[in-house]
Amino acid sequence: MLTGATISNVRLTARLKYVATGLPSSALVDLGLKIVGTRYSAGVSAIVTGSYVDYGWNWAVNPADGKAWEKSDIDGLQSSLLSVGLVRATLRCTQVYLTVTYTPPPPAGGAMQTSKYWGEPI
Repeated sequence: MLTGATISNVRLTARLKYVATGLPSSALVDLGLKIVGTRYSAGVSAIVTGSYVDYGWNWAVNPADGKAWEKSDIDGLQSSLLSVGLVRATLRCTQVYLTVTYTPPPPAGGAMQTSKYWGEPI
């Protein structure tokens, strides 16, 4: 990611499956982010069933300070998954990844000029 980019969203995705060891037939997982040692929950628990499914959550702003994301926020960002609920559950996770949506900064020297038609001089 380029310095000066505008970050509009951070998404945590985890591919999970509940491994049944008896009743019940599902479990709960809380997705979160860990920023400088502090865990920030998505605030919603997802119901994980016996089939692999992608579970995700979006953060439009940094949950640590409520402000827009900056590149320095992303550099040390960690994902966090927490099994929650009354029943001890076994979850299998095959993938965990963060997707950062951003707009690159404008090129040095200002906005690019483009032609209206292919081959037309600017």
